[in-house]
Amino acid sequence: MSEPWSPYTKRIIIIIGLVLCALVLWRFREVIQPLIVALLVAYVLSPLVDFFAHRLGTSRTLATVMVYLFLIAVLIIALAIVIPVVTAQVRAIDVDLRQFYATAQTWLDYTVTLGEWSFNVQDIAQSIGQELSQAVTPLASGTLSLVVKLASGLLQGFFILIISFYMVKDAPTITNFFSNLPPLTTRGDFRLLRQEIALVWSAFFRGQLILCLVIGLIVTVTTTIVGLPNALAMGLIAGVLEFIPNFGPVVATVPAVLVALLNGSSWLPLSPVGFAVLIIVLYIIIQQVENNFLVPRILGGELDLHPLAVLIVVVAGASLAGILGVFLAAPVLATLRVVGRYAYRKLQDQDPFPPKPPKPPEPSIWQRMGQWFARRRLASSQPSRVVEPHSSDEKKLS
Repeated sequence: MSEPWSPYTKRIIIIIGLVLCALVLWRFREVIQPLIVALLVAYVLSPLVDFFAHRLGTSRTLATVMVYLFLIAVLIIALAIVIPVVTAQVRAIDVDLRQFYATAQTWLDYTVTLGEWSFNVQDIAQSIGQELSQAVTPLASGTLSLVVKLASGLLQGFFILIISFYMVKDAPTITNFFSNLPPLTTRGDFRLLRQEIALVWSAFFRGQLILCLVIGLIVTVTTTIVGLPNALAMGLIAGVLEFIPNFGPVVATVPAVLVALLNGSSWLPLSPVGFAVLIIVLYIIIQQVENNFLVPRILGGELDLHPLAVLIVVVAGASLAGILGVFLAAPVLATLRVVGRYAYRKLQDQDPFPPKPPKPPEPSIWQRMGQWFARRRLASSQPSRVVEPHSSDEKKLS
């Protein structure tokens, strides 16, 4: 029998392994983002593959092929339908931006005087515009670079599909491998910790997808009713920015207000400023409905994060991983909160997974409406009290 390693040797081996892993990750850091995207795609599609495999009684490989063929077909059909509509909307917005630039030039045509110094605001705006045009010109002329980036993006997408396909197909094997990695004494904690983290990510993907669809539809319908131009584009912007908790809806308000200021309503008899105020009020109402009714019921408490913490993590994620970092900022922060809470309780010799008190079932909307009507009926059936005059008052009156 081989002689076991000493604790000192085990620590050295662990340190060497961590250093080698860090060096490998640093050397191949360009591959990390596509791997993360592939992992997210596999995480989203794996429950769907499980459903088809159990429902149809087929092998997991065949169910995975069916799901991926269906996904590719849906993507092709969606792109064929959405791209022409989005292109027309973007062209309309581009015209609006040109009009905004022309309007802004008339607004800025005045001279500011501060003591002995005076300067024209429009001259500064024109110089800034020239600098921006000089910066954009090489980008517009770099056709070869654009083609290379497009080809690289297609290859990256193909790489993500292939990697995610094998992740989905072999998901049970991969899960069992990582479940058996911890020592026997800590596998119970690892399993419970993995379940809590899975709740966070499931709530994020399921909830954010539902919120994106609902908010995008609500914004499109309400802005169409009040006559805002490019209502579909405003709905798409609001739906996409819904993936940034707390601050995405605020950012989505800005283009809608600009379009309202530039074009006004197509049928409401309001000035552009008044129509912009109406759009702001509508977006505030939508955000209040979302925060008070939709988010608690769709996301629950798994992603109940402080707005300041979300803002800091979004900025950090954008600097580290760009759009992917912004997209994953909230669930990563919630995951770190789960892991940090577990570590804190273990350091304090507390139970890291205390039993949660059972939540009473919330009444459905029909039950709440029935209770409201019952209270109204009870209030109307009670006889109204007639206040009789006091005896002393009667004597005074007599």
